Amino acid sequence: MNKAFKLATGNDSLHSFGGIYLAGQVLHQSEIDQTFNTEHKANHTFQDIDIFKSQIGLLVQGRERYTDINQFRENEVFSKSLGLNSVPSEERLRQRLETMPSKHKSLLKQANTKLLKKQSVGQISKGGMDFIPLDMDVSPMDNSGSQKEHVCWTYKNHDGFSPMFAYIGTQGFMLNQELRPGSQHAQKGMPQFLDESFTMVKELNLNHPVLLRLDSAHGAEINFDHLPEDHYFLIKRNLRKEDKVQWLANARRLGRQLKSRDGKNILVGEVHHKSPGNNEKRSAIPLIFKVTERLEDQDGNKLLIPEIEVETYWTNLP
Repeated sequence: MNKAFKLATGNDSLHSFGGIYLAGQVLHQSEIDQTFNTEHKANHTFQDIDIFKSQIGLLVQGRERYTDINQFRENEVFSKSLGLNSVPSEERLRQRLETMPSKHKSLLKQANTKLLKKQSVGQISKGGMDFIPLDMDVSPMDNSGSQKEHVCWTYKNHDGFSPMFAYIGTQGFMLNQELRPGSQHAQKGMPQFLDESFTMVKELNLNHPVLLRLDSAHGAEINFDHLPEDHYFLIKRNLRKEDKVQWLANARRLGRQLKSRDGKNILVGEVHHKSPGNNEKRSAIPLIFKVTERLEDQDGNKLLIPEIEVETYWTNLP
């Protein structure tokens, strides 16, 4: 038989969101208050930084609605954790966020860069070299049912935004981001995003070169003009209408075969005569390939027509 529980009363205040304290400490490390010092407005009860920190306090809890701020207006844990003298109302939070000057976007990114400078960014090692991975890609959000501006149909077949993200290090620290309309093509604005992101990378004073990794949506010729020479890249290439059978023939002639199961041939290698956009005026960039030929399925059944899979990547890796 279970022993009876001993119940006791007390005056302690219990909260289910104690992790907000950790979020406050991260904000403190980012020096966000100091970054916004120059934006102080004497006639405002709530400074712009107070509005931002209040919204961040909601977002780190997964709360997206402005109305959620009301339950924290008198909450001491929320305000003290985030360094707030008081918490704004729903109406004020919404109004102030909608009228924030665009220059504040760069101030927020400055604070994020300061935070990253204090972290140990994870690296990868290959071929006797160390690199810091930098991954960029669009990640459509599901905002189905939302009436927000710029929410529209995405390539993921739902309504939402299609923000662009840049993550650095093996831990996946967010280096940069850009909120985009759901229907915006991934390449639109990519050169500017590359420039901004590599400016941030330079400010981090990393100990190792960056290895930029992009998928084929970002393989446009113009992007190569925005890649620093002191870093490395690995960019998946879009085959478009290239003949896979011809690639298999080239792989047999130029590549080397990897060990694989019976009925499956894997060939890898590189070529040095191609350039992005097939632009003959542009210097050739090394292109590595992986060609897979499947003669049998995994159960050993022979295929009537062999399956050919081709992967190609632009890279300046040594």
